[in-house]
Amino acid sequence: KLKAEWNKFVQENDDVSYASWIVTPMFRSASDFTNDISWLGVSPSWTAFGKAYDAWYEKAGRLAAKFDDVYTCDTQQMFAAQMVRQSESTSGRGVMMVSNCSLINDATLMDVAVADQKWNAYLDIQDAEGSIFRWYPGPGTPTDLSYSFKYVTTAPSMTAWGQASESFVNGGGLMKQTEIFGNIVSCDSARLYSINAYGGQQ
Repeated sequence: KLKAEWNKFVQENDDVSYASWIVTPMFRSASDFTNDISWLGVSPSWTAFGKAYDAWYEKAGRLAAKFDDVYTCDTQQMFAAQMVRQSESTSGRGVMMVSNCSLINDATLMDVAVADQKWNAYLDIQDAEGSIFRWYPGPGTPTDLSYSFKYVTTAPSMTAWGQASESFVNGGGLMKQTEIFGNIVSCDSARLYSINAYGGQQ
């Protein structure tokens, strides 16, 4: 119900560079995560993000109150996102997998960058769809944080995700990924979410 009002607000504020998605859990453990939905907001820079928030706090009082009436949000976290692989798909819908990952064996982010090049080269050969991001924790993340970054992959549909998973599990992808990243990164079990564009502008 609020989507049209949200997009009107963004469009009426030319200085707002902020796009949003609704993230809905599909496969996760309730013992670890209990939220019904998440709001994913993205700006092209820290400056743009700050301007968007200033506009929201200064001009969106009534709209903000309407949002407060339909959901509660006691956790807000910021991440710096790094694009590792960019999809050609421009769909506003799809699925997203997220894992928490830690550097191991004294590995550095430079080691990870070199591994990314090898992994992307392999994915190119596989004609893999979807994007890959690395989210680095920022303000609002827990003080007892136990991971280095979140590893995020997207697919434009469950069919595309299934095809990629088939290649990964039964087509040698898992062994190749272990060969490339196994000595430098350790990740926990992934969660799978649906993602739907809610609007905004970049």
